[in-house]
Amino acid sequence: LLEVLPVVWQTVGLLGFLILYVRFVFGFISRRFERQADLASAEIMGTSLPLRTALEKIGLAYGNIRNAKSWHHIGIAERVQYLLYADIDPIVCLRHNRAVHRMKREGYVLVLCWVIWSAWQTGSGLDELDLMQSGIQSQAGQHISGGLEQSELAHWRRVRMLIPDSAEASLRLAEILQNRPDTTPSHKQMVRLLAEEALRNASTTQEIMRAQAILQKINQETKTEPIP
Repeated sequence: LLEVLPVVWQTVGLLGFLILYVRFVFGFISRRFERQADLASAEIMGTSLPLRTALEKIGLAYGNIRNAKSWHHIGIAERVQYLLYADIDPIVCLRHNRAVHRMKREGYVLVLCWVIWSAWQTGSGLDELDLMQSGIQSQAGQHISGGLEQSELAHWRRVRMLIPDSAEASLRLAEILQNRPDTTPSHKQMVRLLAEEALRNASTTQEIMRAQAILQKINQETKTEPIP
């Protein structure tokens, strides 16, 4: 149950974020572009009268919804009133277009920042992976001998480097290191980290059981170690 709860909370959080985004952010952007389309129509035709007339007819045809409001659409009455303001004062159209262009620029900046942040996160993750791989290689050089074991260790290191979330690769590395008789506390810590990583990335019951077995063995060995 404790392992399932984080996934449930992540799902709930994601759904909540999507609902808030669609309700407020998407609705706000949609209304801005809708108003820009109204102003563009009035500008092309030279007057907003045809569009205002069409909107009033739509409001009557669909059950007198002229004053109805929507979270993603501007009400018909408000659209008609704004078009009247635009006919009287052309600055209204210019001001709104500037606001929309500013919103677009801010959106581009946010996207660019997100791309840079994602690239930085990816680079940091690769650096951490390189450090961990170097640690595994160092531990392997100290604790693993024999061409077959070294070849197998190198193979699963390559798999883990290509597929960072591969639970099988983490489990194989942990099992290889754990089965060595000449273990040290730092060696066991590396095995523990690999098993915990495999437990986080596990997609099958068998992988979860293998990771738990490794952790259980490490915990038992830690309890039986003499206190210095």
